[in-house]
Formats: sequence, structure tokens, C-alpha cells
Amino acid sequence: MVHLNFFFRFTFLIVWVVIGFLALLLMFPLRMANIKKKVIRYWSKILLLLIRLRVICKGGKNELPEYPFIVVANHISWVDIFVLLSVLPISFIAKIEIKKWFFLGYLVEMAGTIFIDRNRRKSLSEVAKKIIQKSVDQKKSFAFFPEGKTSSGKTIQKFHSGLFSLFFENQEFTLLPVLIKYKKNDVFTEVCAYVGDMTLFESVVKIIKNSNLSAEVHLMPASVIKNEGDKIPSTGRKFLASQIRQRMAEVYHQ
Repeated sequence: MVHLNFFFRFTFLIVWVVIGFLALLLMFPLRMANIKKKVIRYWSKILLLLIRLRVICKGGKNELPEYPFIVVANHISWVDIFVLLSVLPISFIAKIEIKKWFFLGYLVEMAGTIFIDRNRRKSLSEVAKKIIQKSVDQKKSFAFFPEGKTSSGKTIQKFHSGLFSLFFENQEFTLLPVLIKYKKNDVFTEVCAYVGDMTLFESVVKIIKNSNLSAEVHLMPASVIKNEGDKIPSTGRKFLASQIRQRMAEVYHQ
């Protein structure tokens, strides 16, 4: 009976991923930003329902900063993307390797993700220009994971400071720190962690086989970064990355 239940849920999950792919494919050439956001949010909520992951939102969900804002979040799993999409109207800045994820990579791309190639020096500046243009022209907000890679979730890893330069290049951006913590039976768990040599398939199977999982999403107070002219840009963004990480770590371990 357990195996049968797993089979049906896994099958429905694959079907739902295909449905999401087709829906975005149909909307991709059309200018329907608001409708697309609602579809992505609804689709993400159903996906999380299929893997039996409950999202608990803490903080100022009803007091989101005005557009454009940029979310800075810790990174534990591929699930992070859909957890955030289920509660926030955002697109992502993500490493180009995500494009290779089976079907999910296409979904993330068509959802408006901007990809960054860490092996190309010019990639960061190209991404910054795209974000500034889309944020101002289309009133889009974005999110990125400054840790650069997933973790077990026991702590928050060191932040890469590159994308924090966005807050110095355009002071219209508001920084919104967001914490994600996974639990099983209300106790911290590593079940959702997508780390090491684990494949996406193995991670999906592991999550589906578990029950009573939840994702706590903590929206911390937003802040506007002041650009002080006497600071060297690289020094400013490194200090900001370290400062935000420290604030997030303090709340995460409470």
C-alpha cells in the first residue's frame, strides 16, 4: 500500500510538472506578467502539496516592500525555488547549471529566471544590466542565493558578494532577507537538503517518501542600502554581504 501511494504521488508530480511546462510554454510569447505570476504561484503551491510539504510563512508577508525589491535567501534544496515562488511574486537569478535539471530547468527558465555563468567574468555585469532593466521597466522583483550552493541547512554558509553590487548600482532596489528552514514533525530535518552527489531524482524520491514536512519561510525586515561615495564598491558589497549574513544567521539559530 505504501509503495502504491508513492507511485501515484510520484506519477501525479511528473504530470503536474508537464502541465506547468505546457502552461508556461503557451504564455511565454504573451505579455501577461500578472497572470503569469498568479499561475506560477498556484502551480508551485500544488507542487508542494504533491510532495506533502507545508509552507509556514512568518514575518511581514502583508507588508512587502514596493517594487523593485530583491530577495536574499539561504539555499538548502531545489525545493527552495518553489517554496519562495509560492509566497512571493519574484523571478530568480540562478546559476546556469539549473538549466540542466530535467523539466524543472525549463520551468524555472520560462518563469523568468536570469542565469549567471560563474565561469565567465562578464556574466555578472550582464546579469546586473538585465535585472536593472527588467526591474524598472517591468516592475519585476528578483531573488538570489548568495551562498552559491546548497547546504544541509544546519547553518548559513559564507555569502558570495558579487550580486550585492546591485544595491550600489541602483538605489531603487530594496533588500529583503528571507530565511528558509525545513522541519519534520516540527523538528529540524535534512530530508530536503540537496547536497553532495545526490541526483535530482534521488532528492525527489527521498522527499516524497517522507511525511509531516514543513518549510518555515521567515521574511525579515527590508532595508534600503545607502551608497556612500567614499567607499570602494567592492568593499561596500563585501561588507553588506557579511552584514546581511550575520543578521540572517542570528535569526536562523534562534
